Amino acid sequence: MQAKHLAIDGSTVTIDATAFNPEFHASSVGIYTVNGHWQEFTASYRDFGAAVAADLNLSLTESYTLQGGRLRLGTTSVHFPDMGKGVRQTDLLHLAVWEGHRFSVHTHRYNGKAHDLIDVFDRFDVLEDAAGLHLQPRDPGQVKFAREPSLLREVPRVGVLQIRPMTPQVARTVPTWRGTVVAGGELFVGRRPGNLHLVLVGNRSHTLIMRQGEDCGKEDMSQIQRMSVDWRTP
Repeated sequence: MQAKHLAIDGSTVTIDATAFNPEFHASSVGIYTVNGHWQEFTASYRDFGAAVAADLNLSLTESYTLQGGRLRLGTTSVHFPDMGKGVRQTDLLHLAVWEGHRFSVHTHRYNGKAHDLIDVFDRFDVLEDAAGLHLQPRDPGQVKFAREPSLLREVPRVGVLQIRPMTPQVARTVPTWRGTVVAGGELFVGRRPGNLHLVLVGNRSHTLIMRQGEDCGKEDMSQIQRMSVDWRTP
């Protein structure tokens, strides 16, 4: 079976696996430099931004029409623990959620004003299609990626995939020794106490496979060995 997703930069990410759960949605993260600041955006299914707001106990109290969708804003106070200096820090957290027909994208900023995030969204064209949503900087000379984008998707019997394009920077993180040759490229296995993770290295993609616990049975490993992932940058 094959699943295709649109990453936040407009890339097409294709996952070939034995099975997919339609209840597991993909999310794509991009960190841009905007006005000299790093600004992180997360694109996912339509109600995801609202769910993030609910988890933060934040009410999206303002709503504006923007680029064929709805931009919702909200603010809450965030309390940071005392770090031994006898002072508790409290900051304002502003959240902006753009909701389209099928997908949403959200970003946040500490302090300042919530309306500052309207200006941030105005730096992009928000483009949505059947496969996902991506942000296109209106002035690529002023708004650039601070690091490569990523896409996350959970696959049954495999784990949570964190997929990145195989850029020169990402390539430097690949082990220097040879991995196990599998359908999707080379597979590397890492272990930490209580945790097992694998890295699948393809021609154009780097996929971190995160699993719960230390075990990986033969059937699950067979699924992983037959999986392939591709990242096509536009």
